[in-house]
Amino acid sequence: MEELLEKVRNTQNILLALDIAFLLLDEAIGAFQYADDSNGEIGSLVTETIGLVEEIAVGIDASDVNLRERVFNKLLGQSDSKVFDEWDEYRIDMLRLCVKFADVEEFREKLRMKIEYLVDKNSDNNYNKYSNESMLRILFDIVCEIIEKYKKIAGKKKQECMINELSALYRKRPAFLDELSKVR
Repeated sequence: MEELLEKVRNTQNILLALDIAFLLLDEAIGAFQYADDSNGEIGSLVTETIGLVEEIAVGIDASDVNLRERVFNKLLGQSDSKVFDEWDEYRIDMLRLCVKFADVEEFREKLRMKIEYLVDKNSDNNYNKYSNESMLRILFDIVCEIIEKYKKIAGKKKQECMINELSALYRKRPAFLDELSKVR
């Protein structure tokens, strides 16, 4: 499997590299259903593959809007894979990778809608409480990214004012306050 990961890493065609990585990810996660992972090899492969997908996503030239859109849509689409039905943490990893593209309003809105849909879908199930909290943290991450960009435009002082206002407004949202504290 290491050889396959290395081939993905060395593939020049980014979309093809993602397709191969997603196939590997599907097979590895599917293997959890029927294979013994007491030594952690399958889990390590999944984690390494997700890390490789992140490497690919982060390495895209920000000025190549067309490629960024195609990669974003692939990542968002992959989060719908049935293989994640029993593995919410990996679905959340895919959604978290989409944040790398949230600087584009259209992508940010698609991601927000996807997360809100999943949270609403899971809201009646206590088992999914942790997953919902993790997905909501992704939305908080997006807000924090916007605040970081605001600092570049308006300056540190105005950013601090915004953070203070948001902290006061959402003082009963500890997860959001936690994310805001990371921006300061």
